[in-house]
Amino acid sequence: MVTSAAQRISEVSSMRTFRTGFATYPPTPAEALERYLAEQRPTNDPRCVAERRARFAIECAGLRRDSGVPAEFAEASIIASAVDERMPPKYRGTAHALHGLLTGTARLVGVTGPRGTGKTGLISGLCNAFCDCHLEALYLPSTTALFEMVKGTFGQDGATERLWRRLRTAALLALDESHDRDVDKAWQDTRLTDLLNQRFLAGRKTVLGSNLRALPEPGDASGPPPFQRMLGESITRRLAQDGGIFTANWGRIHDLLERGGASPTSTVAVNPSSN
Repeated sequence: MVTSAAQRISEVSSMRTFRTGFATYPPTPAEALERYLAEQRPTNDPRCVAERRARFAIECAGLRRDSGVPAEFAEASIIASAVDERMPPKYRGTAHALHGLLTGTARLVGVTGPRGTGKTGLISGLCNAFCDCHLEALYLPSTTALFEMVKGTFGQDGATERLWRRLRTAALLALDESHDRDVDKAWQDTRLTDLLNQRFLAGRKTVLGSNLRALPEPGDASGPPPFQRMLGESITRRLAQDGGIFTANWGRIHDLLERGGASPTSTVAVNPSSN
């Protein structure tokens, strides 16, 4: 069953494109707006400038609406998370580092940790930050949801290729529970690896979330940790080449906020610390 968020991504026309070919993405909505206005035909008409500003805001709102971010994280802010004094320093540092994907060179990042540590909140906040800078971001709750969405396009003229094109070209692709997949479907692993490699080579940003352990256990010589084993050698090598893995290791957000006297529902984003 395709989730409503994933279904929304599938339904949006992949032919609608937003410019993502910047050497670096604009780090703030204000700078993105200035770049957007600079690309328009020059004008001194205040009404025309006002209309362009309004169109920019409408298009950014549309990107948010179509991103697939869960409704409960629609207002998540990666910037607010980076300065949230209720949270541990490692959490705030991770939020700051993730926001750096807008301007940094990292292309592939893993976000791992136990359930309840806030990975989805931070990933959603990052998606919203891209959308606010007029950059297309796509959030998918799991690998299973991705391939359910792909299967939903079968039999529709050109729909499957349009969807794959959108997945390849979005400025940010966030695959939350990347470990949630059908292990019996080797073709899915192949297609996912191809997709991640294509995005990496094109300079597109990708975030892979997971509950799997990414740090080696002391004395464990059995091979790579579960997260890297799940990704395979090719994608693990990409992570090491131009990205990295963040690990949520500070406890459940609900418990942290309760100890601080805050309502658990008041947090807007959450996640890990750098290895």
